[in-house]
This record gives sequence, structure tokens and C-alpha cells, in this order.
Amino acid sequence: MPAHAQVPIDAINEVASAGDMAADLATRVDAQRKIADLSRFLSDSEMEVLTLHWVDEFSAREIGRIVGRSHRAVESLLHRARQKALERWGDHAE
Repeated sequence: MPAHAQVPIDAINEVASAGDMAADLATRVDAQRKIADLSRFLSDSEMEVLTLHWVDEFSAREIGRIVGRSHRAVESLLHRARQKALERWGDHAE
């Protein structure tokens, strides 16, 4: 097990009460799978912002600071990427 996923035995109750780690992990893995599949359909810029948003959970403003674009430009890229995801998967893209 990777070090970042290990929890000290005395902290297990805290972690368990903090939320369902398995469900969170499954959600993140599903998002990563979707993003990998979309890489064939998205531009590099769309892929970058979508990954930062879906996987790393950054806001458009935060992504803008990371990639050196305005948050409006990031929102536009995210919108375009979501539209392509909807075309690919229908209602299951969100």
C-alpha cells in the first residue's frame, strides 16, 4: 500500500467517520478513466483544464492561475470539454 494511503491504527475511527474512502476512491478512479478515454477527443488545453477540474478538483479561477489563463478562458475550455464529454457519453458525462 502506498505511504500516502496508509493510516495509523489509532486514527482509523477518525478516517472512517470522515467519509467513505472506498466510495471517494471509486469516484476518483472513474473520473480518471473517463478523462483518459476523452484524451482522444480533446485538445491538449481542454485535457489539462478538465483534469485539473475533475481529478484535482480545482476551481476555474485556480486553474487559470495554474495554466496562465483568465478564469473566463478556463470556463470556456471546461464548457467545450464538457460538451465533448456529453457527445461521447450522453447524460453520464457529469
